[in-house]
Amino acid sequence: MLARRGVFNNGDCDQAVCKQQECVPPMPLMPPDCAPAQVSAGQAWQAVAGACNCHGKGVGTALIFKDGPSFRDSMVGVPSSMATIDIVTAGDVDRSYLLFKLLNQQTNVVGGGGNPMPIGKVLTEGQLCTVIEWVRSGAN
Repeated sequence: MLARRGVFNNGDCDQAVCKQQECVPPMPLMPPDCAPAQVSAGQAWQAVAGACNCHGKGVGTALIFKDGPSFRDSMVGVPSSMATIDIVTAGDVDRSYLLFKLLNQQTNVVGGGGNPMPIGKVLTEGQLCTVIEWVRSGAN
């Protein structure tokens, strides 16, 4: 595939990542090796609830995670305020910005950036796999 050359700002490459003034296909998510599982929104929320200090208090954020349904409703099919992909795209880990943020791979997405999440904490592989498998299994 030939790279496009030209002006490179957020969105100029459509669904590609701009690196050194060239557009390359979006970088795929590089998750841990997780066993396939059916995971509910409640289970995914429980996996991260203790680490999400910024989301749940209702201060300074549009994402409020007080339970499984609010966790799902505030992210699935919701455009990211930064990246060119939704916060969570049900069934598609490579189109779910949340996962890139949790794995500190947010700069692999057009428009992505900022700190990894959760800020100041690192989720265990088990917690990460729970959220990843929630997305893979349909984010219900």
